[in-house]
Amino acid sequence: MSRKVLRDEAGMFLLAGTITTAFVGTYTVWAINKHPAAREKLAEELKGIDWDLTEAKLSDLPYLTAVIRESLRLYGLASVGAPRVVPKGGRQLGPYFFPAGTVVTTFPYTVHRDPAVFKNPLAFEPERWLNPTKEMESAMLAFGGASRVCIGRNLAMMELRIIVAAMLKECPNMSLADSCTDESMELEEFGALLPKARRCELQLKLEV
Repeated sequence: MSRKVLRDEAGMFLLAGTITTAFVGTYTVWAINKHPAAREKLAEELKGIDWDLTEAKLSDLPYLTAVIRESLRLYGLASVGAPRVVPKGGRQLGPYFFPAGTVVTTFPYTVHRDPAVFKNPLAFEPERWLNPTKEMESAMLAFGGASRVCIGRNLAMMELRIIVAAMLKECPNMSLADSCTDESMELEEFGALLPKARRCELQLKLEV
């Protein structure tokens, strides 16, 4: 590969592997601070983990993983799935026929909010991932699906577990700042789904 191709590929990996994890982590921290019950359960689960946070320790925590998966379901950055072209002969999908050559895609945002798959789909309920159904697993497209799965998904999950665990253990007295509102955290299409304010501001209650 030429230097230009190498540069472009490296730039894409840096972009894909940083902004995505950063903003999903931002939304996860926002969500657990918006839902005290979820935060308490998470804090309780993390009590048994020492300060040396490693993937080996965190990957075995079911509620931590459930919290992150629920955040990915509601706030995953990918708004549009990878497009595909209908092959020769066309394809029938339910009552719809798609002619050959038609470009089709799946919108994760919509699938992740399908009430036929996710009960109470707009609610942040990590408990749903403690015993997910087969349909839920199939509909979870935060990292793509089948042959279009993100090659960095394991790294992303590792990073998100450490981000959330570190925030809760290092800053047990954190809370959302007054400037962090539902409006400022509203999803906005910007090539990816990002919070309108591009940040989640927190505050710390200092112990006297």
